[in-house]
Amino acid sequence: MLTWIESLGGPLILMPVTVAERWNGAGRIGPEHPDLRSIIRASKEWISVVPIWGSDCFVLGGDIAIATVVRGDNKDAYVVRAVACGADKSVTSLVTSTSAEKKHFESMNAQVEGQMVLFDPLLQSQAENSIVLSCEPGKQRIDTYVLEDDDNTLIVHHLFKVLLSDTTQN
Repeated sequence: MLTWIESLGGPLILMPVTVAERWNGAGRIGPEHPDLRSIIRASKEWISVVPIWGSDCFVLGGDIAIATVVRGDNKDAYVVRAVACGADKSVTSLVTSTSAEKKHFESMNAQVEGQMVLFDPLLQSQAENSIVLSCEPGKQRIDTYVLEDDDNTLIVHHLFKVLLSDTTQN
């Protein structure tokens, strides 16, 4: 069964755990808080890279949606945001299908620092509403596309170098 997280009405963010440990939530602006205008600007796109405290963080904006992580066969992971979705099984099979028609939107490269956490930036990263991924450190390619079938409309961010052994959901 998939664990879904949701935002309180804005974007989600995928950031290194080392950065997230200092994050107190966007509602609690402190002296070290990053420029929130960058996150707000980035939230107009489906995915954008925003530097926070010297690390690449991924802002997942666009349509407000719930999100989960689906594991692939190799070192792949898919951060899936559902605009509309059916059962977990249909979401997983659609995302991992090699025959599904993908409407590709963009590819990007960014630096990934190992463990990353997906959460609502209005909250602290340690909130119950988060998912942690262990990624291979280094340059990471991310493809973003839309998948649709009769039951699902999904925005998918495909990460290619995720370690299979360590995905945790809070």
